[in-house]
Amino acid sequence: MSALSILPFQPDREARHAALDQLPRSALSRVFIPTDYQKEILAVLDGKALRTDAIAAKTGNRRGLFRDPGGIPELRAHGLVDWHRRIGFFRPDALPPELKKALEGGT
Repeated sequence: MSALSILPFQPDREARHAALDQLPRSALSRVFIPTDYQKEILAVLDGKALRTDAIAAKTGNRRGLFRDPGGIPELRAHGLVDWHRRIGFFRPDALPPELKKALEGGT
Protein backbone atom coordinates (compact mmCIF):
# COMPACT_ATOMS: atom_id res chain seq x y z
CA MET A 1 0.00 0.00 0.00
CA SER A 2 1.46 3.34 -0.96
CA ALA A 3 1.50 6.30 1.36
CA LEU A 4 -0.92 8.08 -0.99
CA SER A 5 -3.59 5.41 -0.62
CA ILE A 6 -3.90 5.90 3.15
CA LEU A 7 -4.27 9.68 3.09
CA PRO A 8 -7.88 10.53 2.20
CA PHE A 9 -9.67 9.01 5.21
CA GLN A 10 -6.86 8.09 7.60
CA PRO A 11 -8.43 8.53 11.06
CA ASP A 12 -5.14 8.69 12.99
CA ARG A 13 -3.78 12.23 12.70
CA GLU A 14 -0.20 11.28 13.60
CA ALA A 15 -0.13 8.48 11.02
CA ARG A 16 -1.51 10.84 8.40
CA HIS A 17 1.20 13.41 9.12
CA ALA A 18 3.88 10.70 9.11
CA ALA A 19 2.65 9.54 5.70
CA LEU A 20 2.74 13.11 4.40
CA ASP A 21 6.32 13.52 5.62
CA GLN A 22 7.35 10.45 3.60
CA LEU A 23 5.95 11.82 0.36
CA PRO A 24 8.08 13.80 -2.03
CA ARG A 25 6.82 17.39 -2.18
CA SER A 26 5.73 16.96 -5.82
CA ALA A 27 3.43 14.09 -4.76
CA LEU A 28 1.65 16.30 -2.22
CA SER A 29 0.13 18.38 -5.00
CA ARG A 30 -1.46 15.21 -6.39
CA VAL A 31 -3.17 14.15 -3.14
CA PHE A 32 -6.91 14.02 -3.74
CA ILE A 33 -8.98 16.40 -1.64
CA PRO A 34 -12.75 16.01 -2.13
CA THR A 35 -14.88 19.10 -2.67
CA ASP A 36 -17.59 19.99 -0.16
CA TYR A 37 -20.17 18.49 -2.52
CA GLN A 38 -18.16 15.27 -2.84
CA LYS A 39 -17.94 15.11 0.96
CA GLU A 40 -21.75 15.35 1.01
CA ILE A 41 -21.98 12.44 -1.44
CA LEU A 42 -19.59 10.37 0.69
CA ALA A 43 -21.61 11.16 3.83
CA VAL A 44 -24.88 10.17 2.14
CA LEU A 45 -23.34 6.85 1.01
CA ASP A 46 -21.90 5.99 4.43
CA GLY A 47 -23.06 2.40 4.95
CA LYS A 48 -25.70 2.67 2.22
CA ALA A 49 -26.14 1.98 -1.46
CA LEU A 50 -28.22 4.53 -3.32
CA ARG A 51 -29.28 5.18 -6.88
CA THR A 52 -28.78 8.48 -8.64
CA ASP A 53 -32.22 9.92 -7.80
CA ALA A 54 -31.85 9.13 -4.10
CA ILE A 55 -28.39 10.73 -3.91
CA ALA A 56 -29.69 13.79 -5.77
CA ALA A 57 -32.65 14.08 -3.38
CA LYS A 58 -30.44 13.87 -0.30
CA THR A 59 -27.79 16.30 -1.58
CA GLY A 60 -30.17 18.64 -3.38
CA ASN A 61 -27.99 18.76 -6.48
CA ARG A 62 -28.61 16.36 -9.35
CA ARG A 63 -26.57 18.25 -11.94
CA GLY A 64 -23.41 18.05 -9.84
CA LEU A 65 -23.52 14.27 -9.49
CA PHE A 66 -21.84 13.54 -12.79
CA ARG A 67 -19.69 16.65 -13.08
CA ASP A 68 -16.10 15.65 -13.75
CA PRO A 69 -14.16 16.80 -11.89
CA GLY A 70 -16.24 17.46 -8.83
CA GLY A 71 -18.79 14.65 -8.76
CA ILE A 72 -19.12 10.88 -8.69
CA PRO A 73 -16.79 10.16 -11.66
CA GLU A 74 -13.85 11.69 -9.80
CA LEU A 75 -14.77 9.84 -6.59
CA ARG A 76 -14.89 6.58 -8.56
CA ALA A 77 -11.53 7.32 -10.19
CA HIS A 78 -10.00 7.62 -6.72
CA GLY A 79 -11.68 4.43 -5.47
CA LEU A 80 -13.88 6.23 -2.95
CA VAL A 81 -17.19 5.28 -4.60
CA ASP A 82 -18.16 2.24 -6.65
CA TRP A 83 -21.30 1.10 -8.43
CA HIS A 84 -23.28 -2.14 -8.50
CA ARG A 85 -25.95 -2.57 -11.12
CA ARG A 86 -28.54 -3.92 -8.66
CA ILE A 87 -28.10 -1.57 -5.72
CA GLY A 88 -26.47 1.59 -7.13
CA PHE A 89 -23.55 3.63 -5.80
CA PHE A 90 -21.78 2.73 -2.56
CA ARG A 91 -18.58 3.37 -0.63
CA PRO A 92 -16.13 0.43 -0.66
CA ASP A 93 -14.82 1.50 2.77
CA ALA A 94 -18.35 1.62 4.27
CA LEU A 95 -20.19 -1.25 2.59
CA PRO A 96 -23.97 -1.39 2.65
CA PRO A 97 -25.54 -4.37 4.45
CA GLU A 98 -26.51 -6.03 1.14
CA LEU A 99 -22.89 -6.27 0.03
CA LYS A 100 -21.55 -7.22 3.46
CA LYS A 101 -24.00 -10.12 3.58
CA ALA A 102 -23.11 -11.24 0.06
CA LEU A 103 -19.37 -11.10 0.83
CA GLU A 104 -19.88 -13.16 3.99
CA GLY A 105 -21.52 -15.89 1.94
CA GLY A 106 -25.15 -15.06 2.67
CA THR A 107 -27.79 -14.52 0.03
